[in-house]
Amino acid sequence: MFMHLLMQFAYIGIVVFLSPFKIYQTKAMKKKLFLAGLLISLFSINAKASIVYVDSSHVGGVQTGTSWANAFSSFQSGIDAANAGDSVWVAKGTYIPATDNSFILKPGIRIFGGFLNSYNSFAQRNWQTNISLLKGNGTSVVQNNGNNAMLRVYLDGFSITGGASNIINNEGFGAGIYSTAPLQVENCNINRNAVATLPTAYLGSVYGGGIYSAGNLIVKNSIIAADSAKSPSFVNGVKSFGGGIYNADSLQLINSTISGNIVISDSSRGAGIYNASVLSITDCNIINNYGSSTSTFTATYGAGIFNAGTLFLSGGVISNNTASSSSTTTASSSHGGGIFNQGIASIADSCIIKKNTAFNGGGIFSSGSLSIESCKVDSNRAWEYGAGISSKEWLMIVGTSISYNSILGYYSSYGGGIANYDTLYMNGCQVIGNLSSSSNYYGLGGGIFTNKLLTIYNSIISNNKDTSTYGSYGGGISNYGALEIFSTQVSNNVATNHYNSSNGGGIYSKWICITGVVADISNNRSDNGGGMFIDSVQGAPQSMLIDKFTFTGNKARFSGGGMFNKDITSQSKISECIFSADTAKNGGGIYNLKASPDMINMLFSRNIADTFGAAVYNKQSSPKIINNTMALNVATVDGAGMYNVTSSNPVVDNTIIWGNSSGTLNTGGSSMTNKYSLIQGLAANTANHTIDGSVDPLFTDTSAGVNNYQLLPGSPCLNTGNNNALPTGYVFDIGGNARISGASIDMGAYELPITPFVNLGPDTVLCAGTTLILDALNYDCTYLWNTGSTERTLAVTTSGTYFVTATSNLGSSTDTIVVTFNPAPVVNLGNNITVTTSSYTLDAGNPGAAYLWNTGETTQTITVNSSGNYKVRVTNSNGCSASDSINVTFQTTGIGSVSKNANNLIISPNPATDAMTIDISNAMTLLHSSITMTDATGRIVRTFAIENKIQACPLTGIAPGMYFLRTIDGSSFKIIKQ
Repeated sequence: MFMHLLMQFAYIGIVVFLSPFKIYQTKAMKKKLFLAGLLISLFSINAKASIVYVDSSHVGGVQTGTSWANAFSSFQSGIDAANAGDSVWVAKGTYIPATDNSFILKPGIRIFGGFLNSYNSFAQRNWQTNISLLKGNGTSVVQNNGNNAMLRVYLDGFSITGGASNIINNEGFGAGIYSTAPLQVENCNINRNAVATLPTAYLGSVYGGGIYSAGNLIVKNSIIAADSAKSPSFVNGVKSFGGGIYNADSLQLINSTISGNIVISDSSRGAGIYNASVLSITDCNIINNYGSSTSTFTATYGAGIFNAGTLFLSGGVISNNTASSSSTTTASSSHGGGIFNQGIASIADSCIIKKNTAFNGGGIFSSGSLSIESCKVDSNRAWEYGAGISSKEWLMIVGTSISYNSILGYYSSYGGGIANYDTLYMNGCQVIGNLSSSSNYYGLGGGIFTNKLLTIYNSIISNNKDTSTYGSYGGGISNYGALEIFSTQVSNNVATNHYNSSNGGGIYSKWICITGVVADISNNRSDNGGGMFIDSVQGAPQSMLIDKFTFTGNKARFSGGGMFNKDITSQSKISECIFSADTAKNGGGIYNLKASPDMINMLFSRNIADTFGAAVYNKQSSPKIINNTMALNVATVDGAGMYNVTSSNPVVDNTIIWGNSSGTLNTGGSSMTNKYSLIQGLAANTANHTIDGSVDPLFTDTSAGVNNYQLLPGSPCLNTGNNNALPTGYVFDIGGNARISGASIDMGAYELPITPFVNLGPDTVLCAGTTLILDALNYDCTYLWNTGSTERTLAVTTSGTYFVTATSNLGSSTDTIVVTFNPAPVVNLGNNITVTTSSYTLDAGNPGAAYLWNTGETTQTITVNSSGNYKVRVTNSNGCSASDSINVTFQTTGIGSVSKNANNLIISPNPATDAMTIDISNAMTLLHSSITMTDATGRIVRTFAIENKIQACPLTGIAPGMYFLRTIDGSSFKIIKQ
């Protein structure tokens, strides 16, 4: 009999040893106890899964639960009668446990509500119409404590309401559901449950008004609403966590709504959700949740979501959540109306975060690592920092819109769209229509405030406003750290104030650590520095390189329509920039105050000054001005080309100042050194190689709408400049032409090409998967590449030899480049997986490469033992890298999880050598399915297609050892390969 039972165990995948005889030879007593436990478990499992019926309207009579006619009237009785693998069907009605008791779930059963007692098919169920209501009676409505923590309970189609605190060690937990074991909640409405501190009972903190989970939890297609976690105002130090859900383990939340939940206490966190572990949210609505602090000295954190662990948020809406407190004028009041993150958070896939409110971080407040991709952060509100996003740690935002967020503050206001205190990286973003407003102090950054490092690519910063009583700094961007800006538009932003001046309509930068390439700064407005205000401090570290910016239509009420530079040394450079139609009282284009940047290959045209310096105004400044063109600028008083005052001594080389309402003016002990230039109003000077300022330089076409300041053939300014005046590295003019096309450089910002000159650069080696942009870099040419393309640029993604011919009316030029793409490593961690073992090994492949996992490990393989998202970056010997990630979910199954096919499937022989047979005669639902064979780590080693009732399965090529067969219904069978 004993051997017969052992064979039965082997068939159903329970035995975990090689042979019974070996058991008795080693650690005999422990093994006997183990076998005894297995025997007991076997006899406790039904040979065939069954349905247990529950109907509250069935009073008296026979109640065996085998049909609607003799259904249990007690919900708990139905649960107690079910075994692992059974289903419990619950009819419409109200079910209430005994006073101060909960409904206690059992591992491995499935409980379904929404039936009428006349239904005989599961498909007839309608949980939304036929309400199966579980109502609390003094404590948690449902408890899932799980004697077998490896078996999941399924609760589907119920309304759960009226729950109260489950009191443990003077703290309150899980009024709706209290769970410490695997649980899946689906199609449920969990509402109006409350964990609360009762002064007459206990004075502890409270956790999870709707759900408290310290086990693996899945919530799908459900509503968690109007639940609460509260403590009275007079109990100091008591905290409330998770009005809707408190998660202390692993939680997947899918297509559900978390709405109208509340946390109130001395310190409140996560009115909707509090996460202390791993939380994945997909396509959920987290709306109208409310958190409040009862003390003026403590705060409320994360009305929608509080994340203290790892958060993956994909899709859905986070809106109308409010983090409040008894104070709206102290920094301790509230943080993160939509989301508070102090762990690691990834937000992506069209997630919408809107109309949330908090003192700091109306939409999001982050003190941990945060990445946001392809989302909208819209119409959130705060009182001091970051109405859209406030971040104190590393922040990456890609392809996201941050728009119409507003700070309406009493104290200083920082970052209507974003306030960042660490590294911020942005690419492909829109920061539009945000407001930073202070009624009593300063405003900094209508769109963005940053005080460490801000890097922006390919973005739009537009229509933002910074307004305050005593000073506004940066309508679009207020930068107090390092700023890197590339291919970005900063337009229609405003900085304004009531009493003091406003600085930097588009950008205000306090410290000079700026790198910028190709940006459009247009139609911004402020008192000073309509487009940009650079406000450094004498002696501070400086590094500014602004290249290929266009300043157009910016306005300053006082100084610096396009740009205001203060306390900038000659280490800073502004090059290949255009200042056009900018307006100010003084310095329509640029106003320099104690600022001496190098200004190289610049064009100033049609700028306006109400008094002096329409193009450039210098005060106590001595910039180097090299190859500039200043034309058609208008100053009402004088010095339309350049105005120098208060000991300003600029040095001008290779520059054309012509056709302005007036030329240059030096006053207040100022002077200007001119060489190799044509300066309006100044006579020729042979010693300085200057041309008489009355001579027409022969621009191509300066009429409005054309504004072509390229020199025509025959211009007196051609080939008359000083090559040595041009700093090293400037090989192109403002139009992309080769800077020196003849024997000598041309005057002005544009070089007239004698013939086209193409330079594709040196032969290049890159990594596969990247794109190299080849640029023929010539003006007014046609192009023909060996690929057939006729564009100026060519995107290259494959190895090969590429050449192009650029042709103009002056001739043609050809250049060739060899491009090599080295292969990148192929990294495949596999599909997302649910494993039933205690650990799982991930292999990044590519032996000999360098590895970096998000766990910090640097080996080819890692072994994990907790659910989560695992990522690796692999770098091969070519220096090329690739990444992959995988979600691993641990869901260990045990004896009780064996399905109804477990006793009907016959596998023989076991142990096996070269082959085995699988007999499904008594489990025909497996016909035409597949059975996978995995090793102890969960790795699939073979898949068998079941096409016959008795299927032969070869085992050749498989190493000896222990393996598991897994069927499509989740059953697991252990075999031994000898």
